Amino acid sequence: MSQFQFKINDNNQVVATTEIDSNCTAIKESVIKEHFTKSEHCDCYMLDDLVAEYAALYNQKLIPPPSEPIQFEAPIAEKRDAKVNVVVSADAMSAKIEITGPYGGKALTSNQVMRIITKNGVTMGVNKAEVEKISLAAEQSKPGQLLSADIAKGQQPVKGDDSWFEPLTKNARDRILQPQEVNETGKVDMRDLGELISVKPGDALVRRHLPTHGKPGFTVKGDALSAVPGQLIDFDIGDGTQLASHDENLLVAQAAGLPYVTAKGARVDDVLELKGVDVSTGHIDFDGGVIVNGDVAEGMRLKAKGNVTINGFVENALIEVDGDVTVLNGIIGRKVDTEHVDDNTEFACVIKATGVVCSKYIQYAKVISSKEVFFSSQLSNVYVKARAVVGGTEQTPLGKIISGYFDVQDFLSCASIGAPASTALHVHLYSNFQSDVTKKQAVFSRLKVKAHELELLRANWLKLKEQGIGEDKNAQIAAKYKERELKVKKLKKAYLLLEKKIQQQFKQVYVYASRTMFSHIHIHCGELNKLTTGEHTNSRIKVVERKFVRV
Repeated sequence: MSQFQFKINDNNQVVATTEIDSNCTAIKESVIKEHFTKSEHCDCYMLDDLVAEYAALYNQKLIPPPSEPIQFEAPIAEKRDAKVNVVVSADAMSAKIEITGPYGGKALTSNQVMRIITKNGVTMGVNKAEVEKISLAAEQSKPGQLLSADIAKGQQPVKGDDSWFEPLTKNARDRILQPQEVNETGKVDMRDLGELISVKPGDALVRRHLPTHGKPGFTVKGDALSAVPGQLIDFDIGDGTQLASHDENLLVAQAAGLPYVTAKGARVDDVLELKGVDVSTGHIDFDGGVIVNGDVAEGMRLKAKGNVTINGFVENALIEVDGDVTVLNGIIGRKVDTEHVDDNTEFACVIKATGVVCSKYIQYAKVISSKEVFFSSQLSNVYVKARAVVGGTEQTPLGKIISGYFDVQDFLSCASIGAPASTALHVHLYSNFQSDVTKKQAVFSRLKVKAHELELLRANWLKLKEQGIGEDKNAQIAAKYKERELKVKKLKKAYLLLEKKIQQQFKQVYVYASRTMFSHIHIHCGELNKLTTGEHTNSRIKVVERKFVRV
């Protein structure tokens, strides 16, 4: 059997050398490969076509068998240095590197790799630590081993912040949720809520902060990406307000009254100021804001088209307001016949507002708000329908909810929910669920009808085309078809938007108690129901994949 020796020639080829004599027999490619893999040059790259050619030439020299030994050599492999491939993404926002380990050749240092990266046009956002890491790994890799790594990342331009609005005056509810400072006894006097918040002409209400320019970005190839500036948002200039003559970004009061800060501006309500609402004043129906420097007595009715601030109590009264209702002391109703309050329970004390309702505490009352209901002390035996119910603020939960029926769209949050003894406490999240589902079903039903009509129209159209209808008739049918098709597309879009809205609302509802959540609290959301068990601190219950979970 032939013996092989292997050496490297000047062309970095691995040359196989052997002696052929009359005793040699035909050789197979596998034998050559076996000898090569056991040689000192086995880490070089074997070329199958050269191995096949070597075997063929070797076997040709056996016919006829040589009378004298023949020295035969030919290349079968080659040395290959490490190979680098730099791949840049189509948007030039990222780049990765692929390094193939050397076949008996030279590895690449990190500096060499960096030069190759730069030569390929990648000049920005390069992670040098990652380049050094993969270069070191490639030096220690097996021959031909492929290593890859993300080595550069561009930076998307950062959109500038839109203009934002800073309130320079407080709403009345801030007086309840943020009591005054410590008095001479070293305690906070919860009854001392500061001076009544009112404004006079020229008083600053809201400052608009200008949008920012944003931050430019870049691609890994060094191309600059322009920043998108934020949007300048217009003021909502409400009644009784105007822009300052010296500053277009400052909203000031135009008239004296009660300020009401909105998301993008403010208004100043005309104010009716009363010592109290009782039999001496009669019922109040005022086209503006109302300040009551006392109580609203039992059996009285107060209606207003502006914010209402009551510096005392509301007792068994009806309050209907197009704006916010702020009650500094509390809202108290007559005890109802049942401890299990629900949406059918009759209350002698009712508060209805299109804005926020805020009170220190509420008991035996019905409160309906288009926005949030805030409190700082306690809610018990109440019916509340609102976007959210918040004890204190979202950042600093206060107060406790003991019992009642809460129909909220988004969330309920305070320090303590429930009581050690079982109480009738129901929390219905996503109050618009059934309404949204009904809308979705109605849209789906219309979609089915319109899609069926469209299919029938298409079938009739094709049938008439086979019968050779005229061009005018064909154009009429085509126009009608496109009109129906557009309606179907709009209905599909409406259906998908409603489905997305429902899914999104499920994700954002929750019940949160920063201190204690007690057992026997009934929590509902759409078709989901949960009865809490045990006592839990700092507890939040939300919906995850259509299931209630505690997080």
